[in-house]
Amino acid sequence: MTRASLPRSVCVCEPQCKGFEHGPTNTAILHMVLLAFPGATITFAAEDEHGQRVRANLSLADPESTARVCWERISIPPRMSHGAERLRSEFRTLRQVFALASKQKADLVFFSSATALGLLVLKLLLLVRRPRFRVLAMLHNVLGSLETVTRKRFSRFRGLPAVFSLPQPSGLRFIALGESIFRHLQAIQPRAARHFDVLDLPHEWVASGPGHNSASEPVRFGFLGVSQGKGFQTFARVVAGVRAAEPSAQFSLVGHLNSTEDCTLYRKITEDAECAPLSDEEYRRRGLALTYAVWTADPEHYGLVASATFLDTLSMVKPCIYLRNPYIDSYAARMGDIGYGCSTVQEMQGQIISLIRSFPVER
Repeated sequence: MTRASLPRSVCVCEPQCKGFEHGPTNTAILHMVLLAFPGATITFAAEDEHGQRVRANLSLADPESTARVCWERISIPPRMSHGAERLRSEFRTLRQVFALASKQKADLVFFSSATALGLLVLKLLLLVRRPRFRVLAMLHNVLGSLETVTRKRFSRFRGLPAVFSLPQPSGLRFIALGESIFRHLQAIQPRAARHFDVLDLPHEWVASGPGHNSASEPVRFGFLGVSQGKGFQTFARVVAGVRAAEPSAQFSLVGHLNSTEDCTLYRKITEDAECAPLSDEEYRRRGLALTYAVWTADPEHYGLVASATFLDTLSMVKPCIYLRNPYIDSYAARMGDIGYGCSTVQEMQGQIISLIRSFPVER
């Protein structure tokens, strides 16, 4: 992209997250756009509370850039809606975005996330309306659906395969959040992969706390994130196995239990488990207090999906004990020694027990 072709007005939109969800990630995305296009007018559109959280986070990271942003509120589809109701909601959200882009005379509209149905509606609107602005859509969790939908009968008529089979509007490009994800996409959706560019998931890299450098200090292991869909059930198994051998082992939840069932089952699995979201300050305090982060999400899911909590681990300079997967392995290949990759839960339990009994001070 030459200087002459740089956008003069960029609209960054979050079409599905609310409240605290992916607040730090969207802060980093918005900050990236502000730094990439210093001369452009920047608009951020999101659900009201989410927009307020992103604004507060950006004010801490870069107060001067915050003043450049035009903050707009949009309605987003209800989380549990489906069928015709969901379709109408997706159309309503995207019509708001298109109207906002027109009002701001945007050259570029950047979606920081998307659903499969939202992408379908986006393609239809772009094909029918042919707006003057270009569109970039960052595909995060939605790409993971390809791993399940492609195994189902008539899968090409469902979800993302159906979206990818539609004609591609000339002004629309997608973003895969890492080279390992893009290579996987090329293997299973080679035609769709032609419409993707690659970008590591943006992240605010903040100053780390003091490292753990004494064998006499207690070794503390922690899970980062929420309990639903992130492998917390596997983490609970790891904790149980380790405590059977080392009853005094210390574990922390750097996040919260985000379902009623998990609050009932796992409230005592760590010394500090809570059922309400942590403040950003408390999240960081707990993260910095760890000796090791423990990453137990489904490795297969992370063939196509990036992990913001893993990037939090790197940002806090905490070594990671993780179930091997293409996404984290790609960072290990680039960055070197970032911790311990394990092939099984049993191997992970053994690694943690070994670290408790003999802490590697030199490493």
